[in-house]
Amino acid sequence: MAEPIELRLVHESRLEPGLHGGIITYNPTIELFAGAAGPTTLQIWRANNQVVTKSSQRGERASVQAVRWKSDGNNGLESRKLSSQC
Repeated sequence: MAEPIELRLVHESRLEPGLHGGIITYNPTIELFAGAAGPTTLQIWRANNQVVTKSSQRGERASVQAVRWKSDGNNGLESRKLSSQC
């Protein structure tokens, strides 16, 4: 029987859940992605999956319906949140 080998940790990464509703956008000027990480969560990350920021709405329930970068191509991000129908 072969001796078991010992593996060492080379890189650690956390996998995020899939995008909520397929909502995603990319800004090539600053090389950042933005998307809905949940019904009330907006996340911005780099191409190597490094999370830049993650923001969740608490309290009054609303859902992320759309996300886009500002038309001037700068760092601004606009999102539209609509009240959920319960």
